[in-house]
Amino acid sequence: MARYDILQRAKRGEISPQHAEWEAMDAGCWPLAVQFPSGFDPLGERHWTLFMAAAWIVRRNPNDVRAVWNHYRTKRTKWVESPLAGEDGAILEGKKSWTIEPLTPLTGGEAEKLVSGLAGLDAICQPDAAWSELQHALRAGDIVARGTPPETGIQQNISPDDWSDIYWLEDDRSQPDHCVFDNSGRLRYRDVSVESTAIIQNWPSRDELDAQAFGRPIWTTDMVLHWIENRSHVGFQAWAPSPERRSRPSIAGRPGDARPERALEDALSAGKVVGYRGGQAEPREYWFGKSVAGERGVSFQRSGILKAWPPRKIEPRLALTRADAESEIRAKEQELGRPLNRGEAVELLRGSPKGKVTRDRAVSFAEPLVAPGKRGRKKREN
Repeated sequence: MARYDILQRAKRGEISPQHAEWEAMDAGCWPLAVQFPSGFDPLGERHWTLFMAAAWIVRRNPNDVRAVWNHYRTKRTKWVESPLAGEDGAILEGKKSWTIEPLTPLTGGEAEKLVSGLAGLDAICQPDAAWSELQHALRAGDIVARGTPPETGIQQNISPDDWSDIYWLEDDRSQPDHCVFDNSGRLRYRDVSVESTAIIQNWPSRDELDAQAFGRPIWTTDMVLHWIENRSHVGFQAWAPSPERRSRPSIAGRPGDARPERALEDALSAGKVVGYRGGQAEPREYWFGKSVAGERGVSFQRSGILKAWPPRKIEPRLALTRADAESEIRAKEQELGRPLNRGEAVELLRGSPKGKVTRDRAVSFAEPLVAPGKRGRKKREN
């Protein structure tokens, strides 16, 4: 009854969504709008749509896969604003009505737009290349998809030979399910999906790629600079040579040497490390007065770099963002079926898998996200 009354007051424009959520906390019927449904881990889902697979190939991040997962979206709800009408039906100027509505399933066009939006320097593979790699894997039989022919209505595996004449990117963009057509425009399959384990096996996670790049016996100049600056294999794959990636400048402020170029130049000039060009070692005299910024064609032996700059035991850099904090708090609250207090939220954030944070930082993240005290709520209402 309390939930119904609160929603009706919001619908009449008497309270804002924020105040409605605060009242729901007090009444024990919070949350009203479900932004982060719990129990939806795409990595535990056996089958992915082609859009989910493409999102993974681009970023290797389960959050991006979840964003194009329609089953997850149907469990989310949001506050929707609309003009408030009076008893006579006339729109009341400056007045708003608030209602809760479920998110609609993504159409093919909307899902493809979201995947395209994942492009950028932090992408492991750009979207166009991801679609091409996925299509090649399907045609080669490395990945087996399944779909439902409209003639039979029975789901079946799609033969690799079928992909040679399927224009699978020209799907029906008005439908939420991935459909593929042949060269003549005839619908061949609905509800096309692939096994998530096969996708992850063929396109490893970001952590695994970092470990693979870090383990290479020969490093590029960019890889060496990344190691000197960070002393961590995290993000290492981004500095490894790849046709789909562009070079990124060194980012200052990481644990390790703040000026990695200068550190490498000094080590080369002193003969502490050796740079190789075309398999031949450059003498240390070559580096007198030289800048490594213009020497990207030089390679280094991993063993020599690790000897000069051994791994350090360092505190992990702060990686938790406000968006991460809100996501973790809301997910925990929905798991428990009640709102967290400030102390619980702070302890949750301090143990976040995103990285260690100080107590002060955790408090600053938690305070605006958990239920305020009575005095604080009174001030907001006034």
